[in-house]
Amino acid sequence: MAPEIPADRPVQPRAGSENNGPQKLWNPEDAVQPVVDLFNQGKISQATSSLKLLEDAAKGQEPGAWRHEIEVLNSKVDLTKLGLKDVGQIFGVDDQGNLLTVNARLVSGQVRSPEDPATPKDQFGLVEPPSFLALGSLDTTKLEQVERVKQYERDVEAGRKAEITPEQMNLHDSISPIVNDFNSGNFADGVAKLKALQTADSTLEPQQWLRHIEAVNCNLNLDKAGIKDASQIIGVDDKGNLITASLDKTKVQSRDASDLHHVLADQDVIPNLADYRPVGFWPEAPVFLPPAEPVMPIGQLKTTRDQMDTVDRVMKEADETRQPTLTPGHHILSITSDGEQREVEVYVGKDAGKNGPAKTWFLFHGAGPPPEQGLMENETDAHKFADDTGAVIVYPLAEEHREPVGKLTEGLWYGSIMKALVTGPNMDYHAWNSPGSGLNDTKTSYDDVHYVQSVDSLLGSKLNLGHRYLIGFSEGAEQARHTAAFMPDVAGVGLIHPASTGTEAPLKYPQAMVDVTGDLDVVLNRAGASTYVGALGNWEAQWPKMALSDPTRPFYEFARINGCSGAPNVENSADQIITEYAANQCTSGRPVTDVERKFGQHAVDGPEQLDFGARMVGKLVGSKDPSFDSFRFIADQLSRY
Repeated sequence: MAPEIPADRPVQPRAGSENNGPQKLWNPEDAVQPVVDLFNQGKISQATSSLKLLEDAAKGQEPGAWRHEIEVLNSKVDLTKLGLKDVGQIFGVDDQGNLLTVNARLVSGQVRSPEDPATPKDQFGLVEPPSFLALGSLDTTKLEQVERVKQYERDVEAGRKAEITPEQMNLHDSISPIVNDFNSGNFADGVAKLKALQTADSTLEPQQWLRHIEAVNCNLNLDKAGIKDASQIIGVDDKGNLITASLDKTKVQSRDASDLHHVLADQDVIPNLADYRPVGFWPEAPVFLPPAEPVMPIGQLKTTRDQMDTVDRVMKEADETRQPTLTPGHHILSITSDGEQREVEVYVGKDAGKNGPAKTWFLFHGAGPPPEQGLMENETDAHKFADDTGAVIVYPLAEEHREPVGKLTEGLWYGSIMKALVTGPNMDYHAWNSPGSGLNDTKTSYDDVHYVQSVDSLLGSKLNLGHRYLIGFSEGAEQARHTAAFMPDVAGVGLIHPASTGTEAPLKYPQAMVDVTGDLDVVLNRAGASTYVGALGNWEAQWPKMALSDPTRPFYEFARINGCSGAPNVENSADQIITEYAANQCTSGRPVTDVERKFGQHAVDGPEQLDFGARMVGKLVGSKDPSFDSFRFIADQLSRY
């Protein structure tokens, strides 16, 4: 559970400006650094006094402040050089000013004099029984802090190991050589290359092959290539024959790789019961043998039908993508980016482009389980905004992936139950992917920045587009911030409960920025603390990069790139604290705004448009506040620039 906070919590002191540059928002890492320095210099008495002040001050600061301060402190202090016997963690300071530590085995607390800290003078338990007169369970608050500190150190190490640099990416186009061979009539080589790609993909997640075979079909006209009575390519069989679907999609076909014009054999996609052959009785009922399997085993047909349906849908989207323009309304388009087929949703406002270039808003959804289509439409009601303002709304869609859920259920008493009844052995999810951005492990085969740039270029060829704006939620907010560094046409960036690991691409262009966070965000805590969402699984083990996140970081990054200086304006109301560098405080003339919603949770606040299932999943991590429309608030602020 997240901590309760008073409604009248005061505005927190901000860090001082650096070389007359912008001020940072209060954050635990900066607050704890002077104490870290004192400990590492061996000034234990001074460090203990400073730690006591820090611990007391945390009670009036962001929820999770002390939680993260003590995590960061332990990750940065080198205990081996302090001359303390049998020490595993720094725990805090007691009311008498004694330094509290935890022993090396992390099973008991220690009391040390700050003047003579080498050997503990007393001990204390990490688990306390309830009061004699009180009813309740054991108090494990101290033990939970010890466990969080230990977990945080593991997460930071794992998160940093998971970082991928642009130089480590392995981007290559496997599709164009295959398509070129088919178009030039070099069928044998084209089939051989497709077979090699299919074999390589068979060792990966199933979505990988689907994205590749979609790309092959979306970029190849079978009829022009001379492959008749075929609607799509399905794959290559073990004999090296090309498998296709008939024009009416009722049959799968086998074709010799050296002569694809003729069908060697075909087979019904849905087996006809009349084709089953009776062979006798056992003991009373008739026994039937299935029909012949000239193309593929009957057990493979269900998977093949599903692939055919998906590829057919995406091919139709690619056909619409080739149209010269887009009419007002909703569209789902499909493009090839980094050799993989991608989809994007677009809504063209009814008057978009009529009175000049249309403002264009890219809305990045957060990470989570599929489906990703429709997420941000329902979260923001941006269609209506587009019709009201003559705008274009772009909904980029992250790729889906699959991985084992082992880490998510690791160490949980209910882990086996969760795996059996909720997740299964594998987890399908969608997530943003680019070196330096994203909370999930980075896939080296594609970069979502390229995908967004390709979408932007495509739409610019069909519509009269004006300024671009990037708005994202959660991991999608980090992707919006990261992508902004590569798009000079972006005038403004909006971040809703952002992840911010500090590994994103350095900002290059002055852009207005508005972020909206909440002081009761239990997923990406504003204070940067480890997540509180333990009931939903071991999130820190599954996504260790969360330990590196600091949602206040973008405020300072954008203030610097916009040349802001002096003290920001602070407005403290009953609902929120707004900290802003006004346009006239920044050399770029673009403002930088931080909105901290009091009692704000990890959600896109605004009108409730989600279906029942999405609402239930959402409420587990954060409830929407319908009285505050995050998207409209950000859009109103950014559209001035």
